Amino acid sequence: MRRRARHSGIARVNDRFSCPNVIPGVNILAPNVRFARNASPQRDSSMTQTFDAAALLQLAQDAEQAGFATCTCCKSPLDGWQSQPLSLDESLLVQVGTLVDAEDPEPTFREFLPAGSSYWAPDAPIAPRFYPYNRSDVWKCTSCNRLFLRYTEGGGYFVDRRIRSIASKLIVDAAPE
Repeated sequence: MRRRARHSGIARVNDRFSCPNVIPGVNILAPNVRFARNASPQRDSSMTQTFDAAALLQLAQDAEQAGFATCTCCKSPLDGWQSQPLSLDESLLVQVGTLVDAEDPEPTFREFLPAGSSYWAPDAPIAPRFYPYNRSDVWKCTSCNRLFLRYTEGGGYFVDRRIRSIASKLIVDAAPE
């Protein structure tokens, strides 16, 4: 004969615990959302404009010609890649596109750093087909119209949101070999 006792929603049956109200594959915080194992987030390319080097250059030149208003989005200099500063008011930013090629299932991790430049350098070239640009989205400040690139750097035990401003003079259309 099986003994069953109920304690705060968890049933104990023969020294095993089960949660009768939990359905496998259902997110209990959002019950109408199902998830699959090993699923990666998918980008909806129909909703986001994808920029290549020429389109990004045109966008940057148009923004620079229009001029930038004084704004709080640049309290910290963002000329080179930086961890996103806490002083940056994200509510001012709106995504205008992406450099992620939806047709490329595995973008390269190779960097384009000619003439001894470094990843963090303010004068490092912006090469959309190389890392980390090929994993970046294009954002615009709604207050001053400055353009930024943003991506998430993931490591073993951390996630770091990175950001850098876009300068048209740094955009290059370099192709991977």
